[in-house]
Amino acid sequence: MPSPNVAGVVYIPSDEEAFDADLKPATTGDDACVVKRYDDSQPPSYPVPATPDAGEVVVLSSPSGTYAELFRLPEGRQVEPFFRYMLPEGINATRPVPYDLALDIPGGEVVPALPGLRFPDVDTLQLLEPAPARNIQVTPETIYRWVPGSNPDATVEISVSTDDLYFNCSARDDGEFVVPQDTIADVGSQFVGTFSRIMRVASSIAYREGNVAFKLSRSSGYNAFNNDNNLDYFP
Repeated sequence: MPSPNVAGVVYIPSDEEAFDADLKPATTGDDACVVKRYDDSQPPSYPVPATPDAGEVVVLSSPSGTYAELFRLPEGRQVEPFFRYMLPEGINATRPVPYDLALDIPGGEVVPALPGLRFPDVDTLQLLEPAPARNIQVTPETIYRWVPGSNPDATVEISVSTDDLYFNCSARDDGEFVVPQDTIADVGSQFVGTFSRIMRVASSIAYREGNVAFKLSRSSGYNAFNNDNNLDYFP
């Protein structure tokens, strides 16, 4: 079943416009890509104004009972501007992940108690082409095809990389994607890259107040971060 993800984010008040853009759906109509070259792709530094807190432990549960307890990362291990909750080191969640999970947030100094939050619906991604194998070479003319999903708010995220750059694309979940012309103009028509990731993603904002938001997402798809010849599959 598609896997849930939980993250919070805090933004600098002067960056509210950028923050609003990050919280919007990845695509609202037109397919789009963002190109990053490795010499200019270092993430910005986000001075977090306060240590966000939604409680020490958030609980994922299903009708069968508690599925997992996620612990807030201690100060110094947070990835700014995000604050995250994770399983304890050395503990892995059992699979398959129950689809009907609910999230209970106990609340803390920043985020109030939010019980029974539901993750957005996402259908299992069925990739048709290119083949879900590692080191598949793609060009600007490559056509990506999959079985469309049923959630109109879901997008399909596609990543392609080379030694010099990578681009991430957000596509409508309509079953087909080709790289937009403006992206081809940026990377060059002779571009040859490695197909590294395709994921169907849906997100919802569970909480937003001031400069803090709590975002839930669910995803299904493939990525190349493994040690064999296949893309890892996250159903």
